[in-house]
Amino acid sequence: MKCRVVIVVCLIWLQIGIIHQPKSVVLAGNIYYVATTGSDAIGRGSFTNPWATPQHAANEMVAGDICYIEAGNYTNGTIIPKISGTVDNYITFENYNGGIVNFIPASQYNGICLIGVSYFQFIGLHIICSGAGSAGAWCENGCTNIIFQNCSFTGDGVGGIVFTGAISNSQISIIDCTLNENCSTAANAQLTLQNCDTFTIQNCTISNVLAVDRCGIDCIESSNGTICNNTVFNTTSMGIYIDAHGTVISNISIYDNLVYNCSQGGIDLSSEKTGGSLSGINIYNNILYGNNRGFRIDQYGNGTTTGSMFNFTFINNTLYSNGINTEIYLSNTPVFFSGCIIRNNLLMNTLSTSDDAIEFVFGGIEQSGTTTEMAIDNNLEYNSHGIWGLDNITGTSGISANPELISPPTNFALQSTSPAIDTGSAVEAPSTDYIGTTRPQGEGYDIGAYEYMAGTTFPAVITIAASSVTSNGAILNGSLTTLGSNSPVIVSFDWGIDTSYASGNVAANPFSITSVPNVFNASLSGLTAGTTYHYRAKAVGAITVYGNDQQFTTSASLSALSVTTRALPNGIVGIAYSQPLLATGGMAPYNWTIIAGALPGGLSLSSNGLVSGTPKTGTGPIFATFKVIDSTNLMATNCISISVVYGTLVNPIRVRFWEVHFVQIESPQPAFFASLCILPYPEVTKIYLSFIARWWVITSDRNPWFVPYMGQETAQIPIKTRF
Repeated sequence: MKCRVVIVVCLIWLQIGIIHQPKSVVLAGNIYYVATTGSDAIGRGSFTNPWATPQHAANEMVAGDICYIEAGNYTNGTIIPKISGTVDNYITFENYNGGIVNFIPASQYNGICLIGVSYFQFIGLHIICSGAGSAGAWCENGCTNIIFQNCSFTGDGVGGIVFTGAISNSQISIIDCTLNENCSTAANAQLTLQNCDTFTIQNCTISNVLAVDRCGIDCIESSNGTICNNTVFNTTSMGIYIDAHGTVISNISIYDNLVYNCSQGGIDLSSEKTGGSLSGINIYNNILYGNNRGFRIDQYGNGTTTGSMFNFTFINNTLYSNGINTEIYLSNTPVFFSGCIIRNNLLMNTLSTSDDAIEFVFGGIEQSGTTTEMAIDNNLEYNSHGIWGLDNITGTSGISANPELISPPTNFALQSTSPAIDTGSAVEAPSTDYIGTTRPQGEGYDIGAYEYMAGTTFPAVITIAASSVTSNGAILNGSLTTLGSNSPVIVSFDWGIDTSYASGNVAANPFSITSVPNVFNASLSGLTAGTTYHYRAKAVGAITVYGNDQQFTTSASLSALSVTTRALPNGIVGIAYSQPLLATGGMAPYNWTIIAGALPGGLSLSSNGLVSGTPKTGTGPIFATFKVIDSTNLMATNCISISVVYGTLVNPIRVRFWEVHFVQIESPQPAFFASLCILPYPEVTKIYLSFIARWWVITSDRNPWFVPYMGQETAQIPIKTRF
């Protein structure tokens, strides 16, 4: 009875499960998959049966779910979530197994669009937009706890990443991302944070702004942030811009950044609307070179707006050859300063057009010498063309001497004889330098972004010409010639379509070196045919150094590789066979192999695609899958059939005691016939034939005897069988 009860209960449970089973089982913590080969209509979001679009995944996911997106191009790709994650259960979209995932939204569409949602992270995605109204990631009105990590954004008309809206966004993390060639319209920056509270921008590369007057990083009305370890270059306005914009903002740290080749200031502070206030802005250990100005404070408005700067510091930065007239530009017209510090900065200029290391405008009048408006002290100022301009601000305890840098602009570290060593101030100085070295190392703090370490030597690296260049790939080569005092040295390559190397960094093989000289390399794939690429070797040891620029051009585009042989001609038992496999496209030479099935007995395949040998036995169609690889590693396959047959007897002739039959060979060629002359004797010992063929002689007991001969002239063939 117990068994019956149990059975009934089980059946009822199963029936209910069947009736209420949803299309997709959605539970917190599910893992889903999206692939270009998937289907939104019949897919289940599993690894073996994935969905086709990330948006379909977004429609199905709940807090704690992860969506792995397999490598490929997702046209019309976009993500617009409907719900939020939770504090312990983020909703995650991530590239699967490190594959290259390209989102290519329709024109004017954003790649990722977040409106008032929270707890999302996006990892390893590449957003490629088109159209003046599109952004790689558009986030607005109360987005919180959003993470972008190891993502790239390009071609986005209004910016790569934009946070904005009347409702404050908060807890924003943008880490290890690349933003390149965005802002084709005069709207926003490559990376815009407007009305944000608590944010981190770290280890990002931001470059090549397209439209005029656009910044690399633009923080507007945003507070409580960290901007560190980023590389920003080739912008059409400021590299890093902090704008109160009529609001009160505070507590932003900007350190360990490299900013160069920006059309206006490398780092700028401002309030473009009346009443704005900035306080607690700490700027240190940055390297700024080749910008219009290195560091700048100004109103950037219509000349009538007013703002205030309270308690900001600009300490231990290195500024090199910035601007048409100044390294640091400070204007209190109409900005008000209070509790501001310019200290321990290394200012070096090699441009004959520059005239001031520090230019300070007070009440519309350029000041000179020293000033009481802010603390300016312990800075090193050096102009390689002679003295600075008459209005140059030196401050107190300053130094005017060659700083003796290693090799600017690729290496701004101090030589052992630099006057910047131990001559800085300890007051408000950072505890580490640009590369994380503890300060101080000697008797005092050094001036500039680098702290000198006694006995420290630096690695040296050179870039070598690329090899194995094809239409879509190349091998980059480099050599580490000096190890320096730190071991091991980590080597890699920066590369891109120009000397901004915006495409990224690729690890070398070997990537860690402990002895020199040592040659290393790295492979690139997926390149565009007929395109010139630049690259340079990079070595990270006691400091980071770079090799010389090299370039290569990929070969012209190749047509797709394909196997054109669809079937092989039949072979004949006992007759030598030779037939080449044919392919088109790609780049010769080709290499052929069999990856499934086999050839008939007696036949074999050579690497150059020749099927040859002597078939042993007859057989029906045999199928083998052939793979061909060209010199650029393109691959194609095809399943090809081959049969082996015997000859067919035709046109019998009865001659006394013999029957002689011609043979018609089964082949694509037309049937043939031959002339035959038989001697009219009772005992035939020879026959004379003149034709191109093979033949059989068959005795009256029907035992065939094959005469192994082919000729194009009269021949005497002995008869070896009598009866």
